[in-house]
Amino acid sequence: MLCRFEPAEAYAYNHDNMMTSYDGTGTDNDTTYTYDVGLRRIKKDVNETVTKFIYDGWNSVAEYDGRGGGGIGIGGVLIDGRRS
Repeated sequence: MLCRFEPAEAYAYNHDNMMTSYDGTGTDNDTTYTYDVGLRRIKKDVNETVTKFIYDGWNSVAEYDGRGGGGIGIGGVLIDGRRS
């Protein structure tokens, strides 16, 4: 009999039931999320690569990633052509 063990995953949520972290034990996808007082996600950190989100009211207007390219966008389309 062959047994295969999958890596454990752990999820954490805040008091507003919004995901604050994901820990994929054995993977390179450990992620944390930060929210503002309006419950908008303002930062995502995946293995120390940080993406920050900028809003105009409730509308997401820009993302800045930690890869040095920036990726500033308006209305869901980034200047470099990627979708936000």
